Amino acid sequence: MNCFIKIFLLNIVTLTALFYAETEGAISLIISNDASYLSAVIMLLYVGMSGYLGKIAYDTDVANNNQKAVLLKKLDNGHFVAEHLISLGLLGTVVGLCFATSNSLVEGAPVNQIVAGLKAGLSIAFYTTLCGLVFSMLLQLQLLIIGKEFD
Repeated sequence: MNCFIKIFLLNIVTLTALFYAETEGAISLIISNDASYLSAVIMLLYVGMSGYLGKIAYDTDVANNNQKAVLLKKLDNGHFVAEHLISLGLLGTVVGLCFATSNSLVEGAPVNQIVAGLKAGLSIAFYTTLCGLVFSMLLQLQLLIIGKEFD
């Protein structure tokens, strides 16, 4: 099976899973509860890089050996984004924890305000970390499939 078909099938399975998650309200919940919008940024980076890797996979199937060397260098962009999706998720964790503790450090703040701030901050922290890890792993799987074509 050629490289493009493998990447295409992986993306179809991923899109099916994301569609099912959205029918259950998970994607909307993540985006609406993430005040930092880092989860949306992570998702958009994943979609853009998946398209980029799909183009590389297609080009790999029709390329000769000289062209494959150029395509192999283009995979570095994919590795860069895959590694930094995790970093963006961790950045969201730090932002979320800062957001969670900002209201609890105010003297005389009512308990319900403190709890609401903790809920919002922890939502940011957990959702961005989850998005960063999941989408990084999916991108790394695509890179692994394409990388096998160069071995």
